[in-house]
Amino acid sequence: MRNIRASVPTWRDALVSGPASELFRSYLDLALVCSFGRVGENAQSYTGELDPVTAVPLYQYAVGICDAAKAPRLQAMRTANPDFVDADYALGRYLVEDPSSGDQEGGLRRLQSVAAAFPRSPAIAVWVGNTYRVWEEWPAALEAYDAALAVSPRHPDALIGRTIALSQLGRAQEAIATATTVIDGGQWMVGEAYYWRAWNQLRLGNLPMAREDADRALTQMANARVFVLSGVIEWRMRRLDGAERDFQRAVTIDFGECEGAFDLGIVRDELRQVPQSLAAFRQAGQCNDLSIKLRHEAIAKIEAGPGTPSSHARDAARHQRALRELEERRDEIARAIGALEKVAGSSN
Repeated sequence: MRNIRASVPTWRDALVSGPASELFRSYLDLALVCSFGRVGENAQSYTGELDPVTAVPLYQYAVGICDAAKAPRLQAMRTANPDFVDADYALGRYLVEDPSSGDQEGGLRRLQSVAAAFPRSPAIAVWVGNTYRVWEEWPAALEAYDAALAVSPRHPDALIGRTIALSQLGRAQEAIATATTVIDGGQWMVGEAYYWRAWNQLRLGNLPMAREDADRALTQMANARVFVLSGVIEWRMRRLDGAERDFQRAVTIDFGECEGAFDLGIVRDELRQVPQSLAAFRQAGQCNDLSIKLRHEAIAKIEAGPGTPSSHARDAARHQRALRELEERRDEIARAIGALEKVAGSSN
């Protein structure tokens, strides 16, 4: 990368003149500047006095897709050129990625517009699917991922997205089959595929297969989420020492891993480690309370922020679902702490 960057000035000098048209050379120059994060060097692109080259829609399109800061330029070009549907891809992504835009639904509409114009593009369909995935609208997400896979059957992002959507819809066998396709491909997102295949095998009660897949996932990505899954499998297999080890690793990696702390408390209680179990449940309680607070703050921010009534309702509902689970877990933690404190007190 360093050698390539060092060559950029020479390449740009070579584009000042040449056999190609000025527009073509200017477009390539802009692509170089944008690729190395210095599109601002081309100040003429941001004034109202555009020359015949920079005023061309294709050139303005190249400016606009450089990064989200150039969205106004891209929007102006799109408004002036209704047939330039290509611009909706970047404009849609900008709106969807920016929570402060207040128009994520508009972003989705733009993505759907460009998907209709370019039905052979799996990347656009994946973006539609990922948007629905963030919104936790699983049937719509699955439909979009299937549209991408109809064009590109081994597209890794679409396969993982499909696996997750199927998992959330409770269609475990189909999720396992899709994750297996990723694993058999052996190149991209294999760790995620092993994680979700293990997750679904656990849901089906296939503990040895879940254990095998979780071990493989850990060789690819040893994060808190995988250690929690691994710990649950160990616990279900009644290997309490292994479960305690995995849950401890999860909370060591991420102090905000509330589920791992709660599960650690359960396992230590079963191991008759009362003080250690109490400590884990108290950590889980602190983590859970903070999560509840953050969810309430997120809802307040959504309700006071930009967006439509429907987007407010959708985004708030997502946090409300999580809140209900957190509040139920808070009660479980309180009961566990109360019971252990009685045990600890009676033994003193």
